[in-house]
Amino acid sequence: MTLILGLDVGDKRVGIAIGESESKLATPYGAVDRAKGKAEIEILALCKERNISKIVAGLPLDYEGRLTEQALKIQSFCRRLSRRAPLEIVFVDETLTTESAKQRLEMSVKKTRELRQKGVLDAVSASIILEVFFASVPTA
Repeated sequence: MTLILGLDVGDKRVGIAIGESESKLATPYGAVDRAKGKAEIEILALCKERNISKIVAGLPLDYEGRLTEQALKIQSFCRRLSRRAPLEIVFVDETLTTESAKQRLEMSVKKTRELRQKGVLDAVSASIILEVFFASVPTA
């Protein structure tokens, strides 16, 4: 079984999901704060603990498919990860993943603001990023 980590990298938090490549199932895992390199440390520890060698990170592209300022920040964050561990990093367009995550969570009793504070929305966004990746990979 090959596990893949999905990341929704924001300025304050990183949403994390774990997916299984054979079944193409993605599950929200949680979110970690970015302050003081905490996210990098926790992500690298999770990769080591779960034997993860591939990360799929979402990149926010503009309407013409070009990298945004935030996308450049995300690429920089991922480069730092790959310098510290032998990780393959794949990027997918994350356009509208947060909106999709909000729709999935709409049925919840909690308010979206509360979900964002707890990182639930970020983790669900990360799982959607993994789903986008799995949908783009041909089935063998």
